[in-house]
Amino acid sequence: MSSAKTFFQAEYERAAASLEPLTVQDTAGTKTTPYAITNNRAISYQTFAEMDAQTDIVVKGTKAGTQEIVLKKEDVDGVVIDNRTLSKFVLSDVFKNNTGHTLSSGETIIVQENAVADSLRVYSTLGYQLMNENEEYLLFLRESLTDSGVYIIRGVVYGKVPAGGEGIQSKGIADEIQFKGDNPTRERLDAIFEDAREVYLN
Repeated sequence: MSSAKTFFQAEYERAAASLEPLTVQDTAGTKTTPYAITNNRAISYQTFAEMDAQTDIVVKGTKAGTQEIVLKKEDVDGVVIDNRTLSKFVLSDVFKNNTGHTLSSGETIIVQENAVADSLRVYSTLGYQLMNENEEYLLFLRESLTDSGVYIIRGVVYGKVPAGGEGIQSKGIADEIQFKGDNPTRERLDAIFEDAREVYLN
């Protein structure tokens, strides 16, 4: 959890109350991965058209590793107050760029993913699942307001679309769902992802 303003104790306590440990099957179905999901507030979208209209950058590419992992916990009670993975993302196509600088095919950018995996569990915001390396994604991005050169995925979970999948299902790894959150959001993402692929990839 990060912000341009100072956090107060009451805000930490509200964040702690929203942390929900979940257990989900991995893609092979042979073990379980504990997920700690924080239900933070974030922009949500009802339709693809709404998200697309509010997005300045739409690109396709592949994750090519991690530049930095940020996992901060409170010293006293261990509550997670910041969980981010800064991932390297190699662009293959730039479909929309309404910014003041150039983005080109072959360029590597840094994308903030709102989840962190350590040896114990995955700490995820709103059920976000980390991108698989070497798998193509269509990303709806904005520039970070606080970290120069970092791009933020729109709506945390809404703006990361598996390019080779159906709905929120990824075809890169068998039976992998690119979202670990609640069912109402899952159904909305299914529709948004299909529309996004139809507009930009078909």
